[in-house]
Amino acid sequence: MPELQQLADELGPRGVELVTVATSGGAQRIGAVARRVGLSAPVVVADQELKDIYHVDHVPWTVVIDKSGKAVEVVRGGQDGEFFRRLATKYL
Repeated sequence: MPELQQLADELGPRGVELVTVATSGGAQRIGAVARRVGLSAPVVVADQELKDIYHVDHVPWTVVIDKSGKAVEVVRGGQDGEFFRRLATKYL
């Protein structure tokens, strides 16, 4: 999570957002976990409709959102910071 947060801090001002998608737990629980691990990047709690639309079946699950606000990449499963850096910089 620290690598993801660092990258989100770097890319956010440049117009690219990394959004983590939580698949279980309520908003309060997810918020507490995010604070505990130092994550201040956006976290969305997926309801069943979102899970069905985007075929959310892995945890963690991260979405790259470009400058226009469009979800351009969906990453299922964990990856390191360098993977996300290469992926997200395509949209700067």
